Amino acid sequence: MPLKNSDTTHIIEEKDEYEAKRYAEYLYEAKDDIVKKYNLHEIEERLTEALNYNLVHGELMGLKMLLPAYKELVKQKDLKEHQLKSVHILGWCVELMIRTFMINDDIMDKSSMRYGRSCWYTMENVGMSAVNDCIIFENLCYHLLAKHFRNTEYYVDMMEMFHEVMLITSCGQCMDMVAGQRPIASFTKTAYRNLTHVKTAHCALYMPFASAMYLAGIKNPLAFRQIKSICLEMGYFSQAQNDVFDCFVNEKETGNIGTDIEENKLSWLAVECMLRATDDQKRIMEECYGKKDPEKVQQVIKLYNDLQLLEVYRDFEVERLKNIETQLQQATHEVPRKAVLEVLNRIRKRDIVKYV
Repeated sequence: MPLKNSDTTHIIEEKDEYEAKRYAEYLYEAKDDIVKKYNLHEIEERLTEALNYNLVHGELMGLKMLLPAYKELVKQKDLKEHQLKSVHILGWCVELMIRTFMINDDIMDKSSMRYGRSCWYTMENVGMSAVNDCIIFENLCYHLLAKHFRNTEYYVDMMEMFHEVMLITSCGQCMDMVAGQRPIASFTKTAYRNLTHVKTAHCALYMPFASAMYLAGIKNPLAFRQIKSICLEMGYFSQAQNDVFDCFVNEKETGNIGTDIEENKLSWLAVECMLRATDDQKRIMEECYGKKDPEKVQQVIKLYNDLQLLEVYRDFEVERLKNIETQLQQATHEVPRKAVLEVLNRIRKRDIVKYV
């Protein structure tokens, strides 16, 4: 569920090869630094392969959110070379963190596909060594932050933010795992909302926007509280949308294979179903949810349809969008409102109606 299903690929649409891939030298620079410093030449090829597969040829969602947000905050359409360098180095730091979580999530969920490609850990000669790759990615992020931003006035605050996101999202991963071991009768709206906040919103949304704000010299604590609140709401909405897509939209459209029902995931659909189900319908859920039997999976989907949960979701979507837009309107100018609204509009355009 969360990190896998909360992939923000659908948020970003680029017609051309994204500019950041021309700045991959900064990513390789971090690899070269540690290879030289610690005499790691024997694994240099493996490190390059891991970076190429997971980052350079990845979706770059964090980079694509950070750049327009920074341009908006500094009020510049065209950035100078030193600004572009800083944006892209920081963007790679964000990407390294995001990929760390995604690889771990794929392993824990036993996923096979992400973005229409085989998950990294399923590749030949990778396997569980992908767990160690995650540790390397995380620490390459800290290496880049220290090397390029140590002398800035915002370095300590930004580094603390990255560590906070790592801690919160890791705990969210644990929450997702623990929730999947519990009976469906224990699922609640409060637990679900909290899960989307700690496992989805901080990493996928708050980290890129907050990074842009630090880089732009924003110091106002209110602005950071506001962007966090907005991102938590967007994460809640986006995750619920992804849960619906996981169930009702096929792999060809999403690039992922939906397994929330089989894996007993704490999902928006499961929570809403249990809130509306009769006693008999709840018994069906208890007998069928979390089972890998295709017939039982279909019984759950039929129950979702019987309870008209797609209609419930559409009402939920309208309510959440209104709430997020109100928060954006009330936010200080030190929040990148246009960039956030662009991301929100991308999510909004992902209409379930055309798929079902």
